Amino acid sequence: MAMDIDKKLKGLTLTEEEEEIVDCEEDESEVMRNQLQYCLVGKLLLKNPYSVEVLKNTMKIAWRSNEGVVVRVIENGLFMFQFFTVADKMKVLDNGPWSFDGSPLLLKEVERDVQPSEIMFDTI
Repeated sequence: MAMDIDKKLKGLTLTEEEEEIVDCEEDESEVMRNQLQYCLVGKLLLKNPYSVEVLKNTMKIAWRSNEGVVVRVIENGLFMFQFFTVADKMKVLDNGPWSFDGSPLLLKEVERDVQPSEIMFDTI
């Protein structure tokens, strides 16, 4: 079976266009930078158990985002909130501080080349 594959591969040739090396790294990092402008990282200072789904739904309702928001769990108590417009993101930042179940939800803009788990949440 392996010999059959080897024989078939030997018969293949690439065109000049197919041989060209495509560097996607710059494109991907540019896309990431563009997406990060719509994101906030949030840290929930709540020690009691809570429902992530209830948190997501509560914040979506409280923020009344015109275009919606996607909430992703990064780790326990740490979230990524992705908006679809900078205006929605700024509205949330400007209208804080925010809380959930009586505990603060700290929000920060995403910093380039900084992992969300490394962001220092030291102000409300």
